[in-house]
Amino acid sequence: MIYNVSEGPIADDEQKVLAYLKENDFKRVLDVGGVQRPWARPYVTHYADLLHPDTWAKRYPEMKDYEGFWDKEFIVEDVEGSCASWKRFYGSFDFIICTQTIEHLRDPGELIRCLELVATQGFISVPHKIFELRRGIHNGYNFRGMLQHRWINSVRDGKLYIYPKLNFIEAMEFPFETVEHIPDLSFWWNGSSIPVEVADDTKFGFSDPTEAMDYFAEEMGK
Repeated sequence: MIYNVSEGPIADDEQKVLAYLKENDFKRVLDVGGVQRPWARPYVTHYADLLHPDTWAKRYPEMKDYEGFWDKEFIVEDVEGSCASWKRFYGSFDFIICTQTIEHLRDPGELIRCLELVATQGFISVPHKIFELRRGIHNGYNFRGMLQHRWINSVRDGKLYIYPKLNFIEAMEFPFETVEHIPDLSFWWNGSSIPVEVADDTKFGFSDPTEAMDYFAEEMGK
C-alpha cells in the first residue's frame, strides 16, 4: 500500500522519516543507493550500493567527514540485479529507504519487487515529473531533466507509474516550463507489495511518432 504521498520539498519529508525512525527504534534499517548522500545515517544500519563507499569518496571527498557513517555495514550489491541475488536478505530489515535511485536504473520495477521482499515498509523518493520535463535543469543545458535519468515518475490513486524518458519528448511541449516551484515526489509504503506499473518499451505499439507523443501528452497531464 502506498500512502503519505507528498509533492513538497524533499527536506520536509526526510525530516518526517527521521522522526519516524527515531520513534520506532528499528534494529535494522537499509538504505538502497544512498551512500553518496546518507541523510538518514543516525538510524540506518546498512547501506546497499553498486559501489563501495571508498570508491564514492574518491569522487566526493567530503564523504570522509560524514560523522556516524563509516561504522555502518556496507553491502556491495548490484541494485539492478534480479531479486534472486537479494534472497539472503528477504525479510531481514524493518524499514527501507530508497531516495533518488530508481530513476537511474535499467529496470526499476525489478528493484521495487526486491524492496518489498526485503522489508514490509519503507520510504521512496524520486524526481517529480515536472523536474524531468523541464528544460535547463542539468547545469542550464536545454534538454529535459537530468542527463543520467532514464525514467519519469508519477503517483496516482495509490499507485506508482514509471514511464521511460524516450528521446521524442525533446520535440514536445509540456505546461511546466514556467512553473516556479519544482516539487519532489515521495511516498511511504507498508504491506506486502508496492503497487507499480512500469510502461517499458515492450508495451508500446505505436504506429507513428504522433501516436507516441499523444500518449505521453495525455499521461503527463494526469
